[in-house]
Order: sequence, then C-alpha cells, then structure tokens
Amino acid sequence: PVVDYMNAIDNVEAELSAYSIELSDLYLGLGKSLYSREEYENARRAFQRGMQIERVNYGLDSLSQAPYLLSIADTESYMGNWDESQKALENLYSINTKAYGANDVRMLPVLDQMLDWYMTSYDDRSANGGYANLVVSERIAMRMHHILETDVSLDDPEAPDRYRRLGYLQYFIANHIKQHGEP
Repeated sequence: PVVDYMNAIDNVEAELSAYSIELSDLYLGLGKSLYSREEYENARRAFQRGMQIERVNYGLDSLSQAPYLLSIADTESYMGNWDESQKALENLYSINTKAYGANDVRMLPVLDQMLDWYMTSYDDRSANGGYANLVVSERIAMRMHHILETDVSLDDPEAPDRYRRLGYLQYFIANHIKQHGEP
C-alpha cells in the first residue's frame, strides 16, 4: 500500500497541485501504512505533510488537523519523543478551544481522546514517565469535571460513565503513588 499511496500522491500533485485537498487524506493513509511497517520517521513526515496541507487549505486552526495530530503523538511516542507527543496533543487541545471555547460541552470528546492517549501510553513509560502522564491526565480530568459540573445534567445518559471514568482515574493515580511513590 505504501507504493500505491506514493503513486497516488504523485498523480494528484501532477494533475492538480502540491496543496490539493485530496492530498491530505492520501498522506494520512501513507502515514498509517508506514506506521504499521514501523517506519516511524517517514510516517511522521507523512502526517506532518498532510497536516500542512490541511492548514494551507483550511487555516492554521482548522479542526481537520485532529487525526494528524493524534497520529503524530502516537508516532513520536514510539520513537521515545514524549515531549513532542505532548506538544502535538497540546496543539490539538488549543485548536479545539479556539473553535469551541475551553468550557464547551463539545470539548468532552476531545478531552476523552487526550485522556485515552495518556492512559494508553502509561504502560509504555517508566515509573516517572507514567507519573508525568498521570499528572497531565489529572489536569484533563479537572477540565472534564468542570464542563460536566456546569453544563451536563446528571440525568444525561452519558454522565454516569463520564463520572465513573474520572473516579477510575483517581483510583489509578492513587494506585501508582502507592506502588511507586511520588517522584
């Protein structure tokens, strides 16, 4: 599939332009194919190129960058670049807060994605790195809790699961501190 994506990219660039809208999806697919082959450097470049095309066509703060930023965060983490992963996720958060505002209910899915990423990557890190993930996760949870408290009724069908998730995170943090202490 990598060669197919590269040929398709060449064709679109030749027929349309180097910043054609169709290219961003092709670069995302190329990046995912390279990622699955563990070619992380090339995958990161493909994701960054796709994101650049999104920015050129839709603006620097376009929400359409989300899948690229999440993919960059994953790729950077596999290369051990945790700070770069966090920058990509902070960029994702920033773009969404510019679009919706920090306390809008539409931020909950974004915060969910970020929390999932930090919790999933926890096991890939050392005890200190895992603790760093948990510190960021707790900040995300506090943002979620604020939105839930102010804008989501307890009668909302999703409310129990969201509060359960926040409670689980607190348990997870306490368990980490019990096992490893605080750095």
